[in-house]
Amino acid sequence: MTPADSAAALRAVQSTDREHFHYRLTGVADPGLLPRVVGLFAKLGLVPGRCLADTTAVDGQLRMTIELMVAGIDPGTADHAAACMRQIYGVEQVLTWSGAAPAG
Repeated sequence: MTPADSAAALRAVQSTDREHFHYRLTGVADPGLLPRVVGLFAKLGLVPGRCLADTTAVDGQLRMTIELMVAGIDPGTADHAAACMRQIYGVEQVLTWSGAAPAG
């Protein structure tokens, strides 16, 4: 598969008429947390359509929040990914929900 084919496939999966699965993780702001989370999706053969990471100070400790959106997976795979994320070192909480793609 060429890079152009991959990009076309990703656009098809991210079309607005598909249901999207969303994840919001919180944990310790560790340099390895984001690559560990994104690496999980790579191991599952998935490409997040959106990934946002933010750090904030809470009670004097640096915390990280990671939000991801993935389209084109079945609910069982989405639940499996969430369960795996809960086992990643540094992750303290994983929230999940499904819904339509955001506008724009």
